[in-house]
Amino acid sequence: MWWIRELLQKNLHTRPYIIRYFLCRNLEVRDVSILNSPYYHIVPYDCENIYMHDFEIYVDVWGQLDLHRIFSYKYGVEKTEVNGFHIEMPMFPLNTDGIDVWAKNATFRRIKITNFDDSIVPKPCN
Repeated sequence: MWWIRELLQKNLHTRPYIIRYFLCRNLEVRDVSILNSPYYHIVPYDCENIYMHDFEIYVDVWGQLDLHRIFSYKYGVEKTEVNGFHIEMPMFPLNTDGIDVWAKNATFRRIKITNFDDSIVPKPCN
């Protein structure tokens, strides 16, 4: 329902993250499944010594794209022209990054990320 409200511009608040850490040290994330975040899935912000391993992040891109197609026709969402071709520019799954990390000394192992956006995005750490 969140994505339907977003497509119809009915969400009252900004898009939330699933997990967000601030100013952490010696952080370990493992053995979890994280599904369908409206925005970035995991955001360690200004953290140090991070070890993330053995877990999965999954975005149901096909389900979201199906919702987009249904609501595009019903509510007249426009198509975009690229090089003479008319294509649907889906709102789904834009900005559903797997991990956006502002950290010093971060290690990632055996993480399965399924989305059509960035998987792991390093950012400058303060």
